[in-house]
Amino acid sequence: MVTVYGRNSVEEALEQALNIRALYVDRNKKQKYTKIISKIRQQGLRVDFCDTSVLDKTAGTRKHRGIVAELEMPGNIHEEFDEEFDFEKYANILALDGITDVMNLGAIIRSALLFGCDAVVLPMDACARITPAVIRASAGAVYKMPIFYIKNLNRFIDDIHAVGGRVYGLAAGKQNASIDTLVPEKPFCFVIGSERKGMRKSVRKKCDELLNIPTTGKLDSLNASVAAAISLWEVYRKMYK
Repeated sequence: MVTVYGRNSVEEALEQALNIRALYVDRNKKQKYTKIISKIRQQGLRVDFCDTSVLDKTAGTRKHRGIVAELEMPGNIHEEFDEEFDFEKYANILALDGITDVMNLGAIIRSALLFGCDAVVLPMDACARITPAVIRASAGAVYKMPIFYIKNLNRFIDDIHAVGGRVYGLAAGKQNASIDTLVPEKPFCFVIGSERKGMRKSVRKKCDELLNIPTTGKLDSLNASVAAAISLWEVYRKMYK
């Protein structure tokens, strides 16, 4: 079960035909959301008119703008994936390691969808979970991008190597090749770590090559979501143009 709030997030859930279990609306804002309420009732679903305090508790924030929906986790999100991965279907993969900031995670998933990734892979012990904040930051991309939470990223990389795939990691440092030298061939995985610590050492060692984004060097690193967008654009440019 996942909770979403705000007009845009609830409307996106309706547009994607997600399984909404319940809708909660501020009793003083019924007129503001008449169209959404009508659509929910047409589906035979429950609409509860509540006090603001109830919405605050249900949404986990005061920024709900008077409307909250509870829905089942979308089928494209695999919360505890423990099966054989289909590297033919998902051949252009983005793996994240240590992305715990929900806003960064949402923005990265949005970029992954826009730049043609087939799947986003997240280690359960080292990345944020899908939350309302992630959904909002992704601008609805969470509903469309196949997302896999896995137990062990190192073993996942071994599986990629076993089918002849290559794994590239993004890492700061002039000793690493520039990202514009990348020549991606499917199956392919790009790994991005946190902006402070980067990838874990064990993951870094598994990568076939480490790549960096050339900058002026006036700051230590880029924001993780910005670095991801630049990297994914480069992959898209090389792979699909």
